[in-house]
Amino acid sequence: DAPRAQGEPGTSVSHGIEALRAIPWIFAWTQVRLMLPSWLGVGAALAKVLRSDRRETLLRMRREWYFFRSFIDLIEMVLIKSDIRIAAHYDSRLVADALKPVANEIHERLANAILRVKEISPEGDLVAYDANLRREIEFRSLWLDPLNILQADYLMRLRQKPESESLRRGLLLTINGIAAGLKNTG
Repeated sequence: DAPRAQGEPGTSVSHGIEALRAIPWIFAWTQVRLMLPSWLGVGAALAKVLRSDRRETLLRMRREWYFFRSFIDLIEMVLIKSDIRIAAHYDSRLVADALKPVANEIHERLANAILRVKEISPEGDLVAYDANLRREIEFRSLWLDPLNILQADYLMRLRQKPESESLRRGLLLTINGIAAGLKNTG
């Protein structure tokens, strides 16, 4: 017998942590402009090495090792697409007070990741290796910010009126707009 997918006839639907799947998990972090699964741990790892006697090795890797340089370049792109202000807006509208310390810790880790990546970047800034890409991402943020603000509002209002088709439609439009503006699936 082949295993059945969750939700197929004859299976039970789980609503706990075991029901989480990677795509919606990553999609959600991308929509709120935190990109958490992409950078979490990078700042702490870099900080540890930068404080050690292997600092120069790390800086040499950034300059000379193609794979590591490419990895850091991708992290820089994710970090520049992240926005603590926007995430804080979602937190203020949607996160229970008891969970706000977790949100604050995530924001601190993001700020640390940005600082550490800048520290090992030759130019000392994110995506300095591609001025056009940097400008494009910064320009897109001007259009994304209002969509994120609207999305947080739609989510809050949908919690109060989950049956509202017009709110659901508005939410879907913001989801599509943010995904298009970020130029990825999230």
